[in-house]
Amino acid sequence: MSLRSLPPSRRAILASLGAAVPAAAIAATPEDASDADLIQVADAAIALFERAGVCGLSDDERAAMLSTVDEMIGAIVVLPATTQQGLAAKARLLRTEYPAKGGRAECYDPAEHLLSSLLSDLIRQGGRA
Repeated sequence: MSLRSLPPSRRAILASLGAAVPAAAIAATPEDASDADLIQVADAAIALFERAGVCGLSDDERAAMLSTVDEMIGAIVVLPATTQQGLAAKARLLRTEYPAKGGRAECYDPAEHLLSSLLSDLIRQGGRA
């Protein structure tokens, strides 16, 4: 899965954000090249998700962006991460998409604390915060 395989309207949204070629994909080394597409799509999904939260967008624009994020997540789910960088990319995306209880840790149940800890560990081991 790469950004080129997304429908033209989805590619236009991502290109307008400058997310078509994230730094992680450019900086991919030979050892993590097997996860380069996964990392590229995850980083683009994070950028788009964050952009969808910006004030001033119409409801239709926001809905289109979030629909694209959902499609990207669907593609990432079926891509197995084979490197620490790939695992970290999935963890960063999940952390972005799943701020349990509005991100308020004091409201987490034990499983949410464990998930939050696991995501932090994976992100840290992948080398990017």
